[in-house]
Amino acid sequence: MFVIGAATGSGLSQNFFFNGAQANMSLGQNESTWPIDFVHVYPTTLTQGEPFFMVFHSRMPEWHSIPTASVRVTDAAGQNLVNGSFQINRKPSARITSVTTDGGGARVIVHLRSYSPAAVTLTKVYVNGVAVVPIQPASLPQLPSGESVLLVLPAPGTGGPLPPGAVVTVKVAFADGTAAIAGARRLVEFFPVETWPKSSECPYPTVNDTNYAIHRSHGVDTFFTTDGSTSKCKNSLLEVDIINKLAPEYDFWVLAGKSTDTSKVVNTSRLAGWFLGDEDDNHATLTDNLRRNADDTRTLWEQFAGIPTYVGGSRNRFRGAWSNSVDALGMDAYIAACAPHVTNWGLPQNPLFSYDYLRITRDNHMPWPTWLYSQAFDSFWNADILGTVVVRQPDPAELAVSLQSVLAAGGKGLMLFQTQISLMPDTPASWQLLGTKVREIGAARELYRLGDLAGPVDTGGSKDTVAELVASPRALVLLTMNVRNDGGYADITCAIGGNDHWKFLNNSIPVTFATPQGWPTSSSGGAASSAASASPFADAFELRGGAVIEVDGAWSASPGPGGSSVVSFASLAMGNDGETITRTIVFANDKALRGEIAAALKPWGSA
Repeated sequence: MFVIGAATGSGLSQNFFFNGAQANMSLGQNESTWPIDFVHVYPTTLTQGEPFFMVFHSRMPEWHSIPTASVRVTDAAGQNLVNGSFQINRKPSARITSVTTDGGGARVIVHLRSYSPAAVTLTKVYVNGVAVVPIQPASLPQLPSGESVLLVLPAPGTGGPLPPGAVVTVKVAFADGTAAIAGARRLVEFFPVETWPKSSECPYPTVNDTNYAIHRSHGVDTFFTTDGSTSKCKNSLLEVDIINKLAPEYDFWVLAGKSTDTSKVVNTSRLAGWFLGDEDDNHATLTDNLRRNADDTRTLWEQFAGIPTYVGGSRNRFRGAWSNSVDALGMDAYIAACAPHVTNWGLPQNPLFSYDYLRITRDNHMPWPTWLYSQAFDSFWNADILGTVVVRQPDPAELAVSLQSVLAAGGKGLMLFQTQISLMPDTPASWQLLGTKVREIGAARELYRLGDLAGPVDTGGSKDTVAELVASPRALVLLTMNVRNDGGYADITCAIGGNDHWKFLNNSIPVTFATPQGWPTSSSGGAASSAASASPFADAFELRGGAVIEVDGAWSASPGPGGSSVVSFASLAMGNDGETITRTIVFANDKALRGEIAAALKPWGSA
């Protein structure tokens, strides 16, 4: 739950009171008695009259019924820093689903989605308590039920762009007197394309140039790094050396492990974030892992402005409790190669497993970013039958579905587990597909970072297809994924050392969506088709095979409600191979976007 406002006092926040009772946040308590699971106040040091946000989570039943609550925050001496009450709006007319920044903090990008059965009229928008006039759209729209709007807002006041680590509070007021609110931090403006590399392969320049080049040529530019990341290669390079010197010099990014000596980090120009833990939720109950990571997050917020904290997840049972305890939340759920899974063993598997788990993580953690895992290559999934190794790794189609699941679930960062180079001779087609798709994701990364899931997208009731629309300031991205199959993958086969793969089938579906309210097309609408001269968009193209191509298949556009355009594919085809089992189609309001993405798709190291 978020609370925003202006501080009533100045000082370091230390004690938190809800409805008159102090929230004991110390470790070692029985989790079933926690009145509050975690709480953050940001900035951690408050200034009287300046904006702040509070976010907290509780599983106590009274929060399901009380209409209002009181909150008080004090410093160590008991001086009030925040003292007031807030309304609890359990069924808001609309929710803010994403808050981020662009242009070095010059613009605040806000996504809002209606959850009301009736249309919602937006009346005013505030950033950090200051009323602002949106840059986009030209006027605040009426938002039909279930639809979304993208707001591009200026940084508030006359202080210029928001600096890294700045607080960002947003309030969108509605005509019915209610409002949607959110709090966030101004983070590094970066979409990581990250790998958890095999520790024995040390893919760092000057340590193993070949392995580094393989990763970069496959689109990876961010590496999970810990102390000891180079030790298996008989190299003494420390993690802080990689952060401070190597990454800035060679222009790659580091996701730093929890073991980092933060006192020695002096250059954060290529520091993507802090990796605080992986699958720390893998217990039957909540544990102190949650509070430890929240405490570490607070400490790092105070030390490093704008650098996000991250923790990975593996189960849905506590996604709500973990959400917003760190800046960026992760989830892994793998669909191939006999990788372990958390669902009941022996029941029919579903290639939607990954998308479903990743999407639930995004829905819980919004409006903050999720960095989501895709399965890649790890010898852990291989089988050993009487001394004979059975190589079990994702085939190209399975890999494509895994990668697209990250984007379709609203991910704002791609995490690969793992990228074991020694498996390349056994999986050349899959590695080739990985490079193609990851480069495509990297080339369009800003569309995904600034965008968010809009919709709805109508697929004619298809139950074996995922279709999502990402709305970004410069483009709408239609993401589709075919999971129509004839089985072929089961726990029992995995248990006996088999190497089965999903038997995906060709598919063709109708697709219809409306452009979000107020999203600027290149014209006011009118009858349109795939012919560029009649299109309401400045451009439309597709990403496939590591290239920008014309959209494969006919589509049409017609005027929709509220000045929107309705885009339709009578039959959008998807195949069963790695290249065609997913589709990524871009509808741009900016003609320059095609060339920019094409340039970003050039092989690593080329001019």
